[in-house]
This record gives sequence, structure tokens and C-alpha cells, in this order.
Amino acid sequence: MAQQIPLDTWRSHFSYSHARLIERANNTVFCVAENGLFSLDITTSETRSLGKENGLGDVGASAIHYASDLQKLIIGYPSGVIDFISADGKITTVTTLRDSPIAADKAILDITSAGNDVFMATSFGVVRANGISETINENYRNIGIGGAQLSIREVEVLGDSLYVVSADGIQAGNLADNLLDFNDWVPFSETEAEAFTHLTRTGNKLFAVASGTDMWSFDGADWSATGIILPANVLDLYFGQALIALTQAAVYDARSGSSIISSEPLLVDGQEIIQYADDYWVADQTNGLLRIGSSVQVIKPSSPLSDRPSRIRSVSGHTFAFYGPSPAEYAGGSDQLGYSYFQNGKWRYRTIAGFANITDVAAFGQSFIFSSMGFGLFDDLTGTRLDQSNTSLVVGNEQPGVPISAIANYGNAAWAVAYDSPNTLYKVETNLNITAYTTAQTGFQFPTDIDITSLGVIWSRRSLAEGGGIGVFDPAFEQKRTIRTPDGLPSNAVTGISIDTENEAWIGTSAGIGNYISASFPFNSFGVTIPIFEGRFLFEDEIINDVLTDGGDRIWVATNTGVWVLSRDVSGVVHRFTQENSPLPSDVVRSLAYDGLTGEVFILTDKGLVSYRSGSSSAGVVQGAVIRVFPNPVRTGYDGTVGITGLVRNATVKVTDTMGRLVADIQANGGTASWDLLAFNGARVQPGIYLLFSSDETGKETMVGKIAVIR
Repeated sequence: MAQQIPLDTWRSHFSYSHARLIERANNTVFCVAENGLFSLDITTSETRSLGKENGLGDVGASAIHYASDLQKLIIGYPSGVIDFISADGKITTVTTLRDSPIAADKAILDITSAGNDVFMATSFGVVRANGISETINENYRNIGIGGAQLSIREVEVLGDSLYVVSADGIQAGNLADNLLDFNDWVPFSETEAEAFTHLTRTGNKLFAVASGTDMWSFDGADWSATGIILPANVLDLYFGQALIALTQAAVYDARSGSSIISSEPLLVDGQEIIQYADDYWVADQTNGLLRIGSSVQVIKPSSPLSDRPSRIRSVSGHTFAFYGPSPAEYAGGSDQLGYSYFQNGKWRYRTIAGFANITDVAAFGQSFIFSSMGFGLFDDLTGTRLDQSNTSLVVGNEQPGVPISAIANYGNAAWAVAYDSPNTLYKVETNLNITAYTTAQTGFQFPTDIDITSLGVIWSRRSLAEGGGIGVFDPAFEQKRTIRTPDGLPSNAVTGISIDTENEAWIGTSAGIGNYISASFPFNSFGVTIPIFEGRFLFEDEIINDVLTDGGDRIWVATNTGVWVLSRDVSGVVHRFTQENSPLPSDVVRSLAYDGLTGEVFILTDKGLVSYRSGSSSAGVVQGAVIRVFPNPVRTGYDGTVGITGLVRNATVKVTDTMGRLVADIQANGGTASWDLLAFNGARVQPGIYLLFSSDETGKETMVGKIAVIR
């Protein structure tokens, strides 16, 4: 994974710990996790993450199959979307089933193939596709006895017939017959009363598991019980060098039913298995992809621990994923989950001994300070835990203590808010001196988050347990205020607060978005205003899940219908991202985090985490010493944008040719400008050397650079 991605591009950050499905295509193993998919080259041990940013049509695959006759990998999804991946890497996405008017669950539950035909099990029957043209040909519906509709769980081909498994048992249809007619399907009467699973082909035979433990076989004429009793709760049958069975914690030789091949400790939640050479490969829902041979190897790309973190936060070039409990749900106990963090293109995972339920992080001197529900604070530089004793934080208390819901830094101190505690605000200085503020001082008792203005005024979301709204507190003057619906908030259920570089507070609620024009001076008669966009209140009565402002003060809004990016003056929509027009895995966007160093926006959905590198970054009022232009030179075939980072805040960049003729005029967003390589006339610039002249709004703080565009 590259350390940085180009401007206006995406990457996924799915967890690969919860593996569910596995398939092999020659020397490549494909593993499907909760929402992500990755491949492993067996010969080189290289892993590669695959997602919508690579051209896949969806996320969270429900079935995967390698069609050896076609040399294609076929992926089915719960939405009914189907991906065909050719040997040369070409991906064709088929949405015919998803877009069809069929009033049924369209999830692809199983896939098999024979020659040029691909068969897919669904809740309404069997879908047949042509693997050459990659088009759907037929739907076999209502194929039960008397034309009853069947939910097909599994499909397999043996010889000239297609075999399907449903709640009514196993039935078959000759592929030369009209399988649209239920009369051409033959049910096996001796299997009708059995609950069959794990239909598996082994050369010229079929095997299945009946009633959870009984092995049955089919010799081409009849199904019969083999007399082999498998362990309870078999999850998969696979024919490699021999027929093997997988339970959650062991691999069995299915020929005997009870002979254990492997029961490695890391195999704790096995789901599917394949065998290749002398190794067993298992998709395990706790430990990811396992390679079990003479030793056990855990294989997964760098990724977060889970697709469902409780908070994401970007601080000092790191993006963190936390899994601690929400303040309102915390009832004691210790999760021991640690945290994940992303830096220089890789995810890492860490736990802190004696410090659990981690909820947030802030920059603290040259290091970080972490917060926890029930375990106080942890100074990472000194390895010191700060906890509760009576009414203040002290060093060294090992008992569960103050429940810190969020933390942020301002100046040389960290400020932490505690949930339902006698002291609801703590100031921690770098020498570990601590100042505590009571509920009576701050005006809030159940704070769930914290934002701090450029002048040190604290804004905190108040839980609905105390009426919701926003608590505002100025420690310097001990002033406080509560902002609620009578003050203009669209709703007291506040979901997010972001304070931009112009000192405006943008507030997300369950019924729209609000703006407070001067967040550092809230102790006056000013109220919250609701922006007007295209003649109506912006996001009126719409649920807002989170809001942030980037380095260029553009407003990013997380909703249940995707992400909106608005210009700083709310006069236009810069971007509108949905799962249809972008690599977003879902339109339900829970929260946002912004890496101001790179401009990368991390977007947490209900189906995992992705990121988009925006054309912005944080910047100061003085021109930085290092300016980076990338890519440089621009080579033939590059169709992206050129990024210019390290600029003074909101600079203007003029592009000229070597003769001094103005080619383009670009406005930076924060400390980053992007150029689409187009001239004023809309045409792509010709190869050559181009000069970049930058200045701030006053014409000072200048910078000169150059870029080469080559054939």
C-alpha cells in the first residue's frame, strides 16, 4: 500500500480479521472478510486488498467461486450485484439482478459453474448466466413440487445435471431440459425430510451433510446414507486430496468422521476451508486467513481490528480507530480491545497494559494522551496512567476510575471531558499538573465529545440524558452557556461539532445542520442560524450523523444518504459521494475524521472505513519552507490532478508557461491546491515546463515552483 494516494482518489480500510469465505484460483487464494476482500499470491506471499476503488461492484461478498473452465473469478453480493474477474484483471460488474423488479431478497448465496455456464443460488431460485458474455440468461423460479417457490441455498453440477439444496431437500434438473418448467425437476424423495447442507462434488460423486452430522452420498443414481457420522456443527466440506470437514475449531478427515487432522489454537471460529498441496487454508472469523501446515500462519493485509470502531480520530499524521464503549452504554468492565492506528500507509494494532475501554486521543507535547471510559487517562510519553482519587485525577491508581468520554488539545495542555462524574472537565498540562472543573462550573454533566476554539473556548455535545444541546465553557473567565433549540438549534440531539479556521462552529443534529458565526465569543445574544441553500434550509429535518471542516473550510456532512461536501460559503456542492458514484461501501455514513497533513478524509460507514484524499490540507498564515508538487514530472497517460501542498492558507496559485503567459489560476483549499492540467480554454496543456507562482490574499508570503509535463 502506498504511503500516500493521489489527490481525488480513494482507498479502503476494511478489517480482515473476520474472514468468512475462501476460494483458490491457481496460485492465488482469495479471502472474503466481513466487508473486505483480499488476495494472496501463494508463490510470493504478497497480499493485495481489493475494493470498489479497484473496480469491484460492491462490498461484503456473500459468495465467491473460481470457474476454471472460464478462468474467471465470480463474486456475488447480498445486493444481487455480480462481479466477473478475468485472468488479466479485467472486472465486469453485472447489475441486472440488483436492478430487476423481482420482489425478493436478491442475495447470491452460492455459485458453481460448468463449461460456459454459471449457476447462482438465491432466495427465489437459481440464476443462470453465460460466463463468456457475462450476462444473465435465465431465472429458474417456482421449481418446487407443484410450482412452489424455493429458496435455494446451494448449487452444484455433476455430469449433465444441476443439483440444488433447499429446505425441501435435494432436487436435480437435466441441463438439456427446460428447467424453467418445474415438471423437469426431479426431487429425491428419500431426502425430502432431511435438512441438507454443504453440497460438495468429488469427481464423479456428490456428498452432503444431513441433519447436521450424517454424511450422505450420491453415485449418479441415488442418494444414500454413508453411515459416517461427522462431528456436530460442521461448517464446511471440501474435497482436496481427500474429503475433509471443518468445524469452528478443528479440521476432520470426513472419510472416518471423527479423525482430527488439526485443532490449532488459532483456529477458533473457522467458516470455510480449502486444501492446496499439503496445507489447509481456513477463513476464520476471529483470526482472519489461516494457513495450517507444519506450522500455522495468520495472513491478512494491514487493517483495523474491526469494521465497527466507536470513534475515528486523526491527530498529528496518525488516524486512530477506537473500540471503547459509548458513554451512555458504559456499565463498568474492561474490553481489552486496545486501538488501531494508521500511519505511513499501514495499519497497526496496540494494547496498553492496565488501560482498557480506550475512547479518544489528543496530541500531548511530543507524544499522545489517551482517554478511557473507566480508566482515566494515559500519557504515552512517560507510560503514566492518570486516574481518579476522590475528586481529582492522580498518578498511579490501578482501580477503574473516571470515565473520560473524549479529549482534545489546546496550547500546551490536554482537555478531557468526563461522563456523569463529579468533575466533568480536566485540564492536564505536560508536567502532569491537573486542574479539575465541576459540573457546577462547566454547566454540563454528561458530555460526549469536545471541540476547542482558537481562543480556548470549549464546546461539548451534551447527552440527551441532560436534555441534549451544546455546553460551552470558557475556562479563562469561567463563563458557561447552554445552546439548545430555543437558541436556534434544529434539534437538541447534537451529533457533531466542527470549528473551522474562521472560528465558525458547524453543528450537526438529528434534524439538520446549524452554524454559530463566532465560536470563541458565545456568551452574547447570538444564536444558531440555519444556512439557506437553493432557497430552502440546508438539510432541513434530515438526520446528520457527523460534520467536519477541512483545511479550506469546506463543510463535510455525513448523512444516511452519503457524504456532502459544501463550499466554505455554502453556495455550492463541491462533492456528493454515494455508494453508486464512489467507492463508498454504504450510504449510511456514521462519522468523519480529517488528516490535516495530507488532506485525507476518513469516512466510517455502517459497512466499514474508507478514505478520500481531498484537495485540501491544514495550513498556517506563513508560507511553509517545503513545497511539494506531485506528480512531477507528469507523464503520458496520467489523467489525475496535480497536487501542490505546503502552501500558505488559501493561497492563489498562478500557472504560466516559460514565456510568462498565464495558463491557469488556482485557488488553494487550506494548504493544498490542485490543478487538473487544463488551460483556461478547457484543453489539456501541451508538454513543456510550467511555472507556479503562489501568494496569500495580501500578495505576500510568496512561493515559486515549476512542473514538467512530458510526452
